Amino acid sequence: KSRRDRALDYFEKAGVSHKIEFHVGLAQDVLKTFNEPFDIILNDVDKDQYPDVPDIAIPHLRSGGMLITDNALWGTRVVDPNVNDEDTEGVRKYNRIVYDRTDIFTTIIPLRDGVAVSVKY
Repeated sequence: KSRRDRALDYFEKAGVSHKIEFHVGLAQDVLKTFNEPFDIILNDVDKDQYPDVPDIAIPHLRSGGMLITDNALWGTRVVDPNVNDEDTEGVRKYNRIVYDRTDIFTTIIPLRDGVAVSVKY
């Protein structure tokens, strides 16, 4: 079974499948096809693509909506000056971008690899 089909099975068992709509593809491309605002957008794209996400996702959030990003601490790599690979640099740049924006409030929860939660004003 595909990941989509397995996920749908779990949602069906939970009794919420009628509330879920799936779209499969590159998240950045799929999101651009929507006009209505979202309550929550989950971000876990390839780490080197993280810096592109805020400009794509935030306009699609309603006021009070959340952009939730996994791996915001990327283990401890984001704070290690000796780690400069493309993925780590992508996560670092993402964190700087979301903290510098004035249309959202962001905090990083140090849970496992870190979860960044950005709330749109």
